[in-house]
Amino acid sequence: MILKMATSYRLKFFSFILLFAALSLAFLNTRKVSAQESPPLPVYIVQPGETLSVIAVRFGIPIEEIIRVNELADPNAIAAGSQIRIPGLEGVEGTLVPETVSFGNNLTSLIISHHFPMSLMVKLNRITSPGEIYAGSTLIVPQQDPDKVLAPQVSPRDTQSLLDVAAQNKVNPWIYELSNNLEGSWNLAHSQILFGPKIAGQEFSPISPLINGIEISPLPLVQGKTTELFIKTQAPLQVTGTLGEQELSFSPLKSGGYFAFAGIYALATPGLYPISIEGKTTEGQDFKYSQQILLVPGNYPQEYVVGVDAATIEDNAIQSENKILAEIRGSETSQLWDVPFSYPVDEPCLASRFGNRRSYNLGEYYYYHSGLDFIVCANNLNIYAAAPGIVKFTGELPIRGNFTLIDHGLGVYSGYAHQSEILVHSGDRVEAGQQIGVIGNTGRSVGPHLHWEIWINHIPVDPFDWLDRGYPDDNTK
Repeated sequence: MILKMATSYRLKFFSFILLFAALSLAFLNTRKVSAQESPPLPVYIVQPGETLSVIAVRFGIPIEEIIRVNELADPNAIAAGSQIRIPGLEGVEGTLVPETVSFGNNLTSLIISHHFPMSLMVKLNRITSPGEIYAGSTLIVPQQDPDKVLAPQVSPRDTQSLLDVAAQNKVNPWIYELSNNLEGSWNLAHSQILFGPKIAGQEFSPISPLINGIEISPLPLVQGKTTELFIKTQAPLQVTGTLGEQELSFSPLKSGGYFAFAGIYALATPGLYPISIEGKTTEGQDFKYSQQILLVPGNYPQEYVVGVDAATIEDNAIQSENKILAEIRGSETSQLWDVPFSYPVDEPCLASRFGNRRSYNLGEYYYYHSGLDFIVCANNLNIYAAAPGIVKFTGELPIRGNFTLIDHGLGVYSGYAHQSEILVHSGDRVEAGQQIGVIGNTGRSVGPHLHWEIWINHIPVDPFDWLDRGYPDDNTK
């Protein structure tokens, strides 16, 4: 009797287990179907200036699909900071933001620092080759607490093991092993940069243990803009470099480290350019790092100027002037200014901005405006030096007319064109605000005005940048 009761209870219990399993399976299948019908979608934060069309291209999905998923009544009403759900990214969750790739970073370092799987990074950004990752490119990454992003932390010496490094930095060795995708504590290469939790007061570059970091601004590079490069170092270095075909001349910063200027030609073809930085300590330790860097258009408008002397737009006039200016060599090795540049006239009434694509006498838009044009608004025609410097050139040119060029040091010059009278001589030292000339109408000009230029290494750049800010701008570097 007892045996029959036990058998009956066992059968009932087994039947209950089967029923529970069937119900659970049905519930899971229901959840699976539901998940398939409404999968969790990642959210993208709209950036300033972006439209739905831009976002659709960025993620490679039809704009109609974004509108449908987000139930947008007015697709043109999206604003910076708003959240847009992105369909077609199964397996990717959370909030997504664009991040500009800094000089020295590559796909591997970005994956490690954001502790984000390679497969999802590749899928999210439609990457087909590591070569697509270059300085200035934009990647979509998961938004994270800045304190949780891993940072380049240390480069082990030849005699150090992973345990030695962990003990030195008071970090669990498993964190180093897992964060850097190491197969084991033995899998440590010579001079390998290890990523780990940020340590307060510690800076380290993924490029070399000799430097704390390299900053390039703006990034990406922009046609016609002044580019600054800053290097934070562990110890004194001899630093050199090139950007495209332009030599980079580095000078020490008062706050420590080194900086260099580069001028970006306003008609430079947008695309990728090589940049290389190398340095050496007094003890002979050295580093060298090269990468491609992105240059983007300056989006300058077109304008036409009529009534100019036809002789000033002929090739021989242009070549003659370029030859004279190319013979101006050398620059003061020290920085002669310490505050932002000032306007070179009393009333800065602007007639034409830098970079405008120009047509002369209704011809083709072959030219660009290499400076700022100020028409006469004040009750005088005075021209003033924009910053302290040494007069490098004075004379008459076919296009710029009566022209003065002032050397401010470190490859930075200011130029003053179309003058009726030049009041300084080559070799003179001038101070900011000192009168150096009189506004005129000489050279390629259709009326009295001052054409004012800023050169970086003989390349004209936008002068407005030098009025708006102080260079070098290392306050936040």
